[in-house]
Amino acid sequence: VPRGSAIEVNGELIPMRPLAEALGRPVAARLTDDLRVRALVVESRGKKAALAVDEIAGVQEVVVKPLGMPLRRIEGVAGITRVGDGRPVFLLDPQKLL
Repeated sequence: VPRGSAIEVNGELIPMRPLAEALGRPVAARLTDDLRVRALVVESRGKKAALAVDEIAGVQEVVVKPLGMPLRRIEGVAGITRVGDGRPVFLLDPQKLL
């Protein structure tokens, strides 16, 4: 997904950024070449933006626990939860990543 890219949703062009780029990681080559991109569209204060992702695994309700210090300082992380097998999972804050 080249810089300055957009995704069309219901006739509306929404600016898009690769999640990997937002996290300071290298962008997968297949994201830059693929015409079909998976994206998470978020809206904040009436403005929409999209994060291009490798995969959308599904939707799950979780209990979000706030992070303690020093983890609270990590930009773009909203909190932490535990998955079914007890493993901790960091939850990203897409609005801050955009």
